[in-house]
Amino acid sequence: MTHQEAEYEEFMDRLYEENKEQAIEEFTGELLQSYYRSNGLLAKPAFDALVEARNLMNTSITAAFVFSAIAMEVALKESLLKPIVHGLVHAESVASLVTDLVMGHQSMDRYKDLLLRILREHGGVDLLSYKRSDSARNIWEEIKAIQKKRNLIVHTAQVRASKNGL
Repeated sequence: MTHQEAEYEEFMDRLYEENKEQAIEEFTGELLQSYYRSNGLLAKPAFDALVEARNLMNTSITAAFVFSAIAMEVALKESLLKPIVHGLVHAESVASLVTDLVMGHQSMDRYKDLLLRILREHGGVDLLSYKRSDSARNIWEEIKAIQKKRNLIVHTAQVRASKNGL
């Protein structure tokens, strides 16, 4: 290797080191944006479940609660976490597989810390810090309480949801 080639290679190595984080961030951002562009109706199922919950409020508070829980989970998984996880996997052919594995119900609990960190760092949402103004619990604690109550309703037929919440 000539002296000029060595200098060029050293320059390229420095350039790579100085810019790799920005390049990776931009590439990941482009993947995330492409996921949202390719899935323009991503939030529609969650929105539809919320509309159904509102329609059921005067008929069955329990059914309204279940549909509200569905809307919450689908919005979190499909509109926030899934696009971010998909954007972080740089091989399109395996992105859907990895996303589906990580987003499975049992995996959500198993990978809670990782998913919350991904959501915080790449989505700008911290479910452990945010609280609704009228709640003492953070959003994540509320999500888990809603899931627990939803599971009691769905799996043990406990139909005593109240309008005042949990």
